[in-house]
Amino acid sequence: MALKISNPTKPNCPRCYPDKDFCPECGEKKFDPTNLLLRNFLKDFFNEFTDVDSKFLRTLYFLSFKPGFLSEEYSKGIHVHYIKPLRLFLIIGVIHFLAFGLSRSADLYRIDGTLSILSQFEKIKEWAWLKPHLSTSFDVVQVNQSIKDILSVLIYFILFVISGIYFQFFKKRRAYYSEHLVLFLHIISAAFLRNFVLLPVLMYNIVLGIALLTFINLVYVVLALKRFYGLSPAHAVLIIFPTMLVVGSLMLFFWVMASVVTLWRY
Repeated sequence: MALKISNPTKPNCPRCYPDKDFCPECGEKKFDPTNLLLRNFLKDFFNEFTDVDSKFLRTLYFLSFKPGFLSEEYSKGIHVHYIKPLRLFLIIGVIHFLAFGLSRSADLYRIDGTLSILSQFEKIKEWAWLKPHLSTSFDVVQVNQSIKDILSVLIYFILFVISGIYFQFFKKRRAYYSEHLVLFLHIISAAFLRNFVLLPVLMYNIVLGIALLTFINLVYVVLALKRFYGLSPAHAVLIIFPTMLVVGSLMLFFWVMASVVTLWRY
């Protein structure tokens, strides 16, 4: 096979089509020696920065105010205008867990209150593995943090399970598992973002914060399912309840298991 060598007499595009402003093969911009001037260098830098910035802000806008829109765009193959779902999930997830890790007042998984309730039952008091922990003789803060660390990993498992359930029920509408996974990546990312924004409310009044988040999340998920699967509002509302039951049951199960494993180690 003959090796294709670029024509040195046409230096504008060193790879493919030097006579075009942008190469249709590799995307290389037509070269102009004036591009090497400092002002053009700074201009290119500014353009790159604003492009990335607007892409991120655009993604956050649609994620927050147009439920299901980003997932729909992803299924249509429109990817370059937005942050990719997994990267978005990881970025917001890290910020979310860092913020909540530093805020004990917003901790929803505290073990000490549960132990104080369990200590009221005589039979439970006699459980050999639990009996030493019904007092405050261990580091409650460290135990709570260990439980949160375990749950922060297990939430990914829940994400895959729920995506699989929706894939089975709606595979005729969305044929690929990844489409359903992307939808729930966006839903969880939006929930993490709202948690972060409303963190001051949770720190001030956790009951009010949870009630507000629950209402907003329910409305968001209904609208996301309605758009992404083409459901009626009533149908979208109806499937929310079994979904909440599955998620709630899994979270409770994982919390109990995380608590047992953590206390067993102490």
